[in-house]
This record gives sequence, C-alpha cells and structure tokens, in this order.
Amino acid sequence: MRITIPVARVLAALLAQPETEHYGLDLMATTDLPSGTLYPVLHRLRAAGRRRRRASRGRTP
Repeated sequence: MRITIPVARVLAALLAQPETEHYGLDLMATTDLPSGTLYPVLHRLRAAGRRRRRASRGRTP
C-alpha cells in the first residue's frame, strides 16, 4: 500500500489514540479530510490488514 498524505493523516489519527473507537465524523474533523477521501482510505487500510472493522452491536441478519 502506498502511503499518501491522506493515508498518513488517518494512520496518525488512529495511532494517536489506539484504544479509542474511531468514528468517521471524528476522523474527518481530526484529519481535515472529506468523507470522499477518508472512507476510501479506511477501506484500503482494512483491505491491507491494517485496520479491523468493529463488530456490530445490533442484531445479526
């Protein structure tokens, strides 16, 4: 995975508080990235095995 400036911003935000649950709106504010940039970065990180998706607390389908 190529480390671009948006990827570096997201990784820095995630690593600054590793025990905290991170939400998109908070990450957008922290990284100053729009949703159209942030969410593709998060998907690429997950696909690369760098990020895990939190299990849903709701009903399972």
